[in-house]
Parts: sequence; C-alpha cells; structure tokens
Amino acid sequence: MCYPAASSTGPKPKSSDYPPTIIVHIVRHAHATFNNGNDMSASVDYAGERQCDDLARTFSRDNEGITHILCSPYKRCIDTARKSLRSVINNGVKIDLMRSLSGRETDNKDWVDGIKFFEESSLHEMGRWIQRDSKATDLDFVRGWLSLKEMNLAEAQKMKEVVVVTHERFLEKLFRSGSIRYHRFGLAEARTYRLTPGDGTLVAVGPHELKQLRKAQGEWASALALQKAIEEIKRSEALLAAKITADLKAKAEAQGTKLAQDTVRSRLDGVRAATLSC
Repeated sequence: MCYPAASSTGPKPKSSDYPPTIIVHIVRHAHATFNNGNDMSASVDYAGERQCDDLARTFSRDNEGITHILCSPYKRCIDTARKSLRSVINNGVKIDLMRSLSGRETDNKDWVDGIKFFEESSLHEMGRWIQRDSKATDLDFVRGWLSLKEMNLAEAQKMKEVVVVTHERFLEKLFRSGSIRYHRFGLAEARTYRLTPGDGTLVAVGPHELKQLRKAQGEWASALALQKAIEEIKRSEALLAAKITADLKAKAEAQGTKLAQDTVRSRLDGVRAATLSC
C-alpha cells in the first residue's frame, strides 16, 4: 500500500521539516529476453547482466546516501535492481515494487501474476508493494510520491535519495509531460535529477551539484536531529516537572490528612480525659 497522506491533526509541518531536495536516480532496465510472449516475466539475459555489472560499478562507488529503491514489478526491472544495486541493498535498502512505474494504466492478468510473484517471493531484498488507491493517473501518482505528497511527515523525512528502475514507456510519459527535453534512455542507463518536495518537476544534475545537494541534505538532517533532541529534552523536562508537582501535591495531601487525623485523635483523647475526670 502507499504511504498515508499527511495528517490533518496536530501542528502543520513547516517546509524546514522536509528534506530540501530529493535526489532521484532514474534507471532504465537492462536487456532482457522474453519468455513465451509474457511481457511481465521477461528476464535479464547475458547481455543484460553485463550491463548490470557496469551499472553496479557506478553505484558501488557512491551509494551511502540512497534511502529508497522504487522498481516496476516487471521481472526485467527487478532483475536490474537486484543485480546493479547490490551494494545499496547490502546497506539495508529494500526494493519497493510500484505498479505505476510500468507505464501501463490498464488492468490485465499480468498484474495478478505480478502480485502473486511478490507475495510468494522469498527474496530478502523485497520491500513493499506500493499501489495507488486514488483516481490519479500512474504518472501523477509517481510524481506525487517522489515529491512526498503521498507520505506522512515521518516517512517523508526518511526519503532523501531514491533509485527508480522503470521502462522506456514510462520514461517517455514522465519527461514529455514536463519541461525537460527528452532524450531516449539506453538500456541500463542511469541519470540523476533533483526535485523539490511538493513539486514534481525533475531537474537534471551533474556530479558537482550532486555533491552540493548531498551536503545540503546532510546539514538538514543534522539540524533536524538537533531539533528533535531539543524537543525530546523539553518533553522530558515537562514530564519531570509534572511528576515533581504531582509528588509534592500528593505529599501535601498526605501531610494534610495526617495533620487532620492527629487533630481528631488529640480531641478524642481530650474528651476521654475529661470524661474520666468527671
């Protein structure tokens, strides 16, 4: 399931609560061989594996910032993600399957097979099955997800750098709907973009800007951690103050009760003494 929308209760999140930018690495799947005409089950072949090896070397050099992997549920995309993003997966990042990344809006038997494969898969790399439950198009759903519109704040703060593994069909829709001039992706080709939370516009970035974006994300994460630490200290202080107040109140009430009991006991003793003297 997709992440829930931001809650309408509680204080409204500030822009500083969200990552300053989302870094998006877009990858087209590697070369595949079709099996019995089933488009969804086409597997990466020998040529595709060599392409994945080249892509894996690229990601293995610099992958510590990657927080998410989004992948079309077609097997050639899953194969590409598993083989080329091994170093990222080894860092604990799971492969989340997103039906909308296939670029195919209509329902068909392939999706039944895909969901069955996902549910029966014992692959430890697999994360979640993310499926839109709104009337938005696949393209709008993916844009909304990448720009954090489909997430609550806690989930949004975890998403800083994502790899998207998809098809040429979806990429054509994605870029031709925007302002970027589209150049066809090669098989197993990766390109890097940035977008601002709340805005689904992708902007291409080079190596130097990528370093700057990661630096800004690191500074934001440090500031956010400090802010959370301060808030936790304030909560702890408030709880401690409340406990001290409650303890003092209980003590005062206990002392008051004891004083009242002593007074009654003293008066009873006085009455008894007066009675005995009569």
